[in-house]
Amino acid sequence: MISAEGELKKVSFSSKKEIAVSTFVVIAVVFLMTAMLGVADFCFNLFFSSVLGI
Repeated sequence: MISAEGELKKVSFSSKKEIAVSTFVVIAVVFLMTAMLGVADFCFNLFFSSVLGI
């Protein structure tokens, strides 16, 4: 257990600011990808509806 404490002291943890920025970037990318997939789905839906006449 003592060696685990020694190893844990060597670990450098991210600051709160770095965590906040990283979280914001992840959320922004998720929303961006969601929007892009939504637009692609809408375009494919229009295309195949017109081709198949549904």
